[in-house]
Amino acid sequence: MPAFALIALDVPLKKLFAYALGNFTPAVGSRVLVPFGPRRLSGIVIALRGDAADYAGTPKAILQLLSDLPALPSDTLQLCEFVADYYHHPLGAVLAAALPTAFRGVAAFREPAAPCVYFASDHAALLSHIPKRAHAQLRVAEALNVPHSPAAIRRLHGSAWRWAQDWLASGWLAQAPEAQSLAAPSPALALNAEQAAVVDELLAARGFKPFLLYGITGSGKTEVYLQTITQILARGQQVLVLIPEINLTPQLEGRFRARFPGVRMATLHSGLNNTERAVNWLAALRGEAQIVLGTRLAVFAPLPRLGMIIVDEE
Repeated sequence: MPAFALIALDVPLKKLFAYALGNFTPAVGSRVLVPFGPRRLSGIVIALRGDAADYAGTPKAILQLLSDLPALPSDTLQLCEFVADYYHHPLGAVLAAALPTAFRGVAAFREPAAPCVYFASDHAALLSHIPKRAHAQLRVAEALNVPHSPAAIRRLHGSAWRWAQDWLASGWLAQAPEAQSLAAPSPALALNAEQAAVVDELLAARGFKPFLLYGITGSGKTEVYLQTITQILARGQQVLVLIPEINLTPQLEGRFRARFPGVRMATLHSGLNNTERAVNWLAALRGEAQIVLGTRLAVFAPLPRLGMIIVDEE
């Protein structure tokens, strides 16, 4: 049975620190809170050990097992260990740089509830259950033929949100994640013979295999990406799309969302606030985000079902 954990801390020392498990049973990759001199720091468990003879003195005990971050997968830890070794940098500092800021401090991150939209699941049935003289309710019900956020519903009428809750309980309203668009996808463009051959070759690859897709601006590279991604998603896999600079994110994100309106997409770049970045990072780690679009910092995002990496403008 393990009794000690080797923990990477964000300090300028190239070593791991031994801590007694105490009452906790962390997994490798877990985020924990530990004492460090007069301070408290959060760190990542790198290994578990059971032989007390390996340690001089009596290690201090872990203070808390932080459950805000699922245990990092082994391939993410291996990537960070490679980076630390290659660049001669402390592993704890590399892990801190790889994680969103929200997971570097001592406080547990509280994930906000995912925003939802509400819409009539059966519009005719909803209208039929509202009295003809209830003109205000009828106007709200008519509006809910298309998705509305809670704030938008409240703006319809002073009692609109209460009515919406009643209709939701009765099954006349449905809710969906705000990010999940109900719009029809933008149509795919017809590929020429050269583009079609590229898509076929990309999809035929198994395991790791690099490709260089070369073409002048406007030659149709992005359409090749989009049609290949469609097939990768159909396999149940995730796609990581790396772009060169933050200014290109909104334009490319808009094109991706138009093509994949019902697909969960996460963006990762320095323009996000700490909460947004943490939420999107967790969506990637849990496999909920099918497409991750970001700048170079997104390369550390764990994707358990990764099927393809696109480095745009490489």
